[in-house]
Amino acid sequence: MKSRFGKEFRFYREGVFLLSLLIIPLIYQFIKPETPFELIFSTLAFYWVVPFLIVRFVLQENIYFLGFREGKFGQGLSGALVGWLVFYPILNFLSDQPEFQNAYPLFDFMKESPAGLLWGEFAVMLPAFWGVQTFLFGYAYLGLGRIIGRSRALLFLGLIGIPLFYLGNPPVEIILSSLAGLVACWIMNRSRSVFYPIVFGWGLSAML
Repeated sequence: MKSRFGKEFRFYREGVFLLSLLIIPLIYQFIKPETPFELIFSTLAFYWVVPFLIVRFVLQENIYFLGFREGKFGQGLSGALVGWLVFYPILNFLSDQPEFQNAYPLFDFMKESPAGLLWGEFAVMLPAFWGVQTFLFGYAYLGLGRIIGRSRALLFLGLIGIPLFYLGNPPVEIILSSLAGLVACWIMNRSRSVFYPIVFGWGLSAML
């Protein structure tokens, strides 16, 4: 039977989904992971496992609800490349600013050597981005898109949702994350898969 999620408002489905968009990030903020293991575990648990359980047992949808599908490789990869080219000059400029040099990379071992940086990006940051980007551009964006339409969901997420999500970070980073979020939604629409927004966001982190 074809899904009717988003066709009408039901508290036990659409209502639970909307509440989860607020509750999951709030709970995560109280965790405040400090070690690499805590970061990996908490991001995957709260931003990947919990949304999957809601999708499967509350919304009664399949994994495609989160954007996990093969999608269009060419459109996804080209979209990520275009996004990286656009943001590279900005990230290159920000990397010289003291507030960003003090904040990133997140862990000291990533600052000690190129090998440490590579290990941290692949073993720690990539799993973290897998969780966060799945929540933002799979679960939240695609779910909101069914309720209010993709264009409204893009604007809401890019202009309101993501700035609130990154609240507490440097103001420049909040603005940049908002713009990057709009690009990630565009990549999601082009590719029909959440894998490419995940790779795009992780690539921006690695560049910075």
